[in-house]
Amino acid sequence: SPAAKKKSKIGKRGVTLGKWYCAEPIATGSFDKPGFPEKKVDLTARDSAGKAIWTVRPDWTDATIHKFVIPASAAMYMHRTITSKKEITLTAGFGSDDGCAAWLNGKEILSCDEMRGVKVDSDRVKLKLRKGENQLLFKLYNARGNAGFFFRIIEIMPKVGKSKAAARAAKRKRDTTPQPGKVTKVGVTAESLKLAINDLGKKFPQYKAIDYLK
Repeated sequence: SPAAKKKSKIGKRGVTLGKWYCAEPIATGSFDKPGFPEKKVDLTARDSAGKAIWTVRPDWTDATIHKFVIPASAAMYMHRTITSKKEITLTAGFGSDDGCAAWLNGKEILSCDEMRGVKVDSDRVKLKLRKGENQLLFKLYNARGNAGFFFRIIEIMPKVGKSKAAARAAKRKRDTTPQPGKVTKVGVTAESLKLAINDLGKKFPQYKAIDYLK
């Protein structure tokens, strides 16, 4: 399967990508105003009400454009751990709607304050991974409208650009318009449908059912 192949490719380089975590959007008011995750990330932290601040997002697959809605003038922070068996440099492709910033092991590696839609590999950044665990923090800033992000390791992951769920839905979608010799979604051909309507026309001539086939 594609997922198995992706895991195999990552394994050959001795790199393991942890799951994404995200915090609730923060009303920063501007791209430049930092949110609390920029000071420290504690994935086990809880707020005053005892609710977990960070939520794991196993549905955020890589090499996929993810779109969602967050408030305007707000920043959403995402975090993941990247574990490497050796020092290695890989290229990350980021996309964002609107602006974004990223830090690897506390060092800023990306800052883009733009009004834009999310696209594949809008920003390409070198990830200089050290041996062991590496902490990747990503900020998505939404100026207005919808929001979204994209991430992949270019040397490892194919370019997809849309969610697997959307691809499966498109594959399941079928044309139900009757055509000669074609089986429709309800399991009948156009010929058998025509015969059925002809029979109805004979039984109920006042409705002129056959006219609907012209």
